[in-house]
Amino acid sequence: MKKKTKHIALFVILLSLLVSCGKKNNSDTLSPTQIDRMQNEARNLFSDRKVNEALEGYKNVAQKAQQINYDQGLSNAYIGVANCYYELSNSNEGIKYLILAEKHAQNNPEILARINMIKGFILVNAHSYDEAEKKFKLVIEYANQIKDQKTAIMLIDRAYINIGNIYLELKKYDLALTNYYKSYTSSDIVNRLASGINMAEIFLLTNKMDSARKYIEIAQNNTYLIPEKKFRSAVNEGLRGVKGLYYIKKEDYRKAVNELKNNPSASKTTFYTTEELLGMAYAKQHKTDSALFYLEKNIHNKLNSRLSDQNIYSATYLIYNDEKLALQKNTNKKEKFIS
Repeated sequence: MKKKTKHIALFVILLSLLVSCGKKNNSDTLSPTQIDRMQNEARNLFSDRKVNEALEGYKNVAQKAQQINYDQGLSNAYIGVANCYYELSNSNEGIKYLILAEKHAQNNPEILARINMIKGFILVNAHSYDEAEKKFKLVIEYANQIKDQKTAIMLIDRAYINIGNIYLELKKYDLALTNYYKSYTSSDIVNRLASGINMAEIFLLTNKMDSARKYIEIAQNNTYLIPEKKFRSAVNEGLRGVKGLYYIKKEDYRKAVNELKNNPSASKTTFYTTEELLGMAYAKQHKTDSALFYLEKNIHNKLNSRLSDQNIYSATYLIYNDEKLALQKNTNKKEKFIS
């Protein structure tokens, strides 16, 4: 009898432990609203350039979303993780998370637009410009299906800017201007000023100084309208780079150096790095040592950039391979349907 009582007591203890564990697990699960709040916190960390912290935040969000089978939260978290890996020059790992995000997207046009935006960036880095352009055009296609007009406009504008950047890189200036102008006519102030700065750069590269000055002045006089500090700073960074190029073209090299050295890590144009522009400005002033310092630094940075993301081409392969498998699955489905 005592033995039986012992067994019952042990069973009760185990049962109480299981119940308490169950309660603990339930308390660990979060609602979709709480998960979305965590997502915003990770997004803010990313915006503040705390990429490693954001990465951990997004991974935590993914774990919580998975616990309650919250597909939208899971997909958005995977996109956040992919974005972080892209910023950390690990495109290969980033693509793996984009593929996971796509699996949970459930035909959500906003999620699919964001996935294709990052794929486009990765393909641009791999110099697969035609394929990158296709991705950015897909962004526009998906964005046109988004009900929230503000989000749709923002994504469409950014896609046009990115297509413009491709043509700027290829020195097809007319096509670049066409795409930048589509974003410039937008109601989104950030994208409008960013595309205007890029247009100013093309006018500088083609020696149309009056047109360049016009768009520089518009950007300079309107950045205060951008409410969010992080976006205002980003636009000002681009503006400083283009102003530096403008002063070089005007042969006012001292002003160019002052503008560029104001924030050397950020002041760049789409076409030139800060180091290239400073190298040019010092060379024109016959300050050989300073010119060589910045031009050598520019070469060093470019080499480091290539070495730090050696897996960019395998990431590109993953994009192609994943889409090839998806195409095969769709073909098989059609064949089964026909039969």
